[in-house]
Amino acid sequence: MAEHRFDTPEPVELDIQIPAGDIRVETIDGDESFVTVTGAEKLVEETRVSFDGSRLAIQHKNKRPFGITISIGEFSFGSERGLQIDVK
Repeated sequence: MAEHRFDTPEPVELDIQIPAGDIRVETIDGDESFVTVTGAEKLVEETRVSFDGSRLAIQHKNKRPFGITISIGEFSFGSERGLQIDVK
């Protein structure tokens, strides 16, 4: 797991580029943005999170999909290798 915290007193543009995974975005009041990247260790290490003043970017360097999980209600099966990105 990797956690990132950025000072963001102004509105932020979010740019997420990952080939597969789950993305959760929650808007919150405040002057900080938080990004948590979880998943297989290698995938987390290959994911870059950066902030340039107005743009928060999350990019995975490998552009090919890396697994599939099928979920129906509470039941899921398939690869557990995907990324989970949480942004607040």
